[in-house]
Amino acid sequence: MVEKQKMALLVEDFVGALRWHPHLGNVLTHISSRKWGQVEESFAIFFDSTADASSLTPLSQNLLELICDNAGTTGRIMQPFLLTFLAQNLDDEDAARIEQRIRCLRASLPDHADTTPVHAPDRFDTTFKRIAS
Repeated sequence: MVEKQKMALLVEDFVGALRWHPHLGNVLTHISSRKWGQVEESFAIFFDSTADASSLTPLSQNLLELICDNAGTTGRIMQPFLLTFLAQNLDDEDAARIEQRIRCLRASLPDHADTTPVHAPDRFDTTFKRIAS
């Protein structure tokens, strides 16, 4: 189990890494209305199994969707980015514990049962057809 002080530093480092990522930093700046402190608070709840998760904010819920649903460009970047960060900074057991907590938090959201992840097609139809006049 990761101690509180180390967990706080881990959250701070992860949010810093997100800010420096060209795509994720841009998207998270937008969805958080530039309130990176709220992004950090969300990840503190996600990473710390003793934190109170009873009142996840809309931003926290949106972040959980981005991490877990693998939808859209951002979702397909966010999940491996997070898992790679955890693997590089924690032992396997602690990384797995945080990943499981995040998945449980996502599953607890009211809309989770009704959500089907949207996936972009692997190939786009690039054929152009002439419109009959």
